[in-house]
Amino acid sequence: MKKYKNYFAFIIVVLFLNITCAFSQNSPIYVDDLELNSIENLEYLSIVVVNKGLGTKSKVIVDYGQKINWASLGSPKIRTSKGGNVKAFNGSLDALNFFYANGWVFVNHSIIESGISGIGNVFLLKRK
Repeated sequence: MKKYKNYFAFIIVVLFLNITCAFSQNSPIYVDDLELNSIENLEYLSIVVVNKGLGTKSKVIVDYGQKINWASLGSPKIRTSKGGNVKAFNGSLDALNFFYANGWVFVNHSIIESGISGIGNVFLLKRK
């Protein structure tokens, strides 16, 4: 009987962790203080990931069709709350995992030269 109690406790813990992870990963994504899920008919977007160098965070910019000043790359950065801090990413895979956890799937990838910074990656994503 004790054997079944251990299995029952294990199942409860696993279910609790799954529920907790499911709720914690679907945080809203804000770009220019606008939540992406509130944009009507938004099916695709692209993220541009520019690595600043070894051991540093990557710059991630979202293009969902809005007007962007590509010279300054100032405002289309990702935030998890309106007016909150800019979300830092460790690289391309960190950014892709973040978007996947929030309802976006990978479609295509291309590479661009990003001026002095070197090379940037552009990922096309589609809403799940």
